[in-house]
Amino acid sequence: MKTPPSEGSKGHAGSSDGAVNEAERQLLLEISKSLLSGSLATTRGAVQMLQALSGLLLTSYTTLLVGFGQRLNIGKIHPILLGLPIAFYTISLLISFGQVFFYRGAHFALGDLESGLKAYEEVISEQRRQLVWPLVFLVGGLVSVTVVIAELLHSH
Repeated sequence: MKTPPSEGSKGHAGSSDGAVNEAERQLLLEISKSLLSGSLATTRGAVQMLQALSGLLLTSYTTLLVGFGQRLNIGKIHPILLGLPIAFYTISLLISFGQVFFYRGAHFALGDLESGLKAYEEVISEQRRQLVWPLVFLVGGLVSVTVVIAELLHSH
């Protein structure tokens, strides 16, 4: 005579499914953490690179302006035009430092894979947006240096 499976064996099968689901969830969590960590490190590196480049260009331009100002006869160029690169580079630095300093982070809840990927995309998108304004002002500084150089060459 066969006996029906006991309740204990059903519970055991259910706990095995629960263990698989928990293992999948843990794996998704680790994958998400790795992806997020790598992407944030890349974005953080880009911010640091922009800050370093802005600082280097600001220092170089100021040094060249002070060091060669008399030889290049910069008195013929309007002072506002001469100051634009300094203003652009300084604003770029201030914005990037301010965004890093005042960044409040992002809130996301772990759940299924779809919601985890959506949260991941939101965090990365927010980090990338922090690069836009410093980059705009860095390019503005480069353009204004080009204009200053063109004016210096035109005046000679």
